[in-house]
Amino acid sequence: MNVTALLIQDATLNDVPDIVDLDLQHSGEEKLDYWQRIVTEFSANGTEKIALVARDADNRLKGFLFGEVRAWEFGSQRCGWIFSVAVDPGSARQGIASRILDVARERFAEFGVQLMRTMVRRDDLPMASFFRSHGFVAGPYAEMEKTIKTQHKTSKEEGL
Repeated sequence: MNVTALLIQDATLNDVPDIVDLDLQHSGEEKLDYWQRIVTEFSANGTEKIALVARDADNRLKGFLFGEVRAWEFGSQRCGWIFSVAVDPGSARQGIASRILDVARERFAEFGVQLMRTMVRRDDLPMASFFRSHGFVAGPYAEMEKTIKTQHKTSKEEGL
């Protein structure tokens, strides 16, 4: 595939079915409501949010990237956060994600930020390698988590 022929543009609600399908291939979950909400929120004018899709000459979705400018959480400086990027598995390793990332970097620069961040699962070596190959390094923060045990009772337990 000729990645220079890719059309990288802002995502719209018309892209949602294709985004859902591509995400399903990566996550194994169909998240229609989630992606409709994200695309709606991230394609609103006047926000510092990025919603990009890459389509080939036949208008097939080849990839997407979502990110936003965030600041001051835990004392961090204003920066561009990439929270989701995916490429059609049949088109992997052809430079598609790199092209989308380049457009995202340009957009973040237009928003006045000088740093991009993301999180990658420790066991997702291909994704970690991708970001490292684009100059990303470990940042000053360590993500931490704790399981929450819920007290929610089912309808049967509540006697309903």
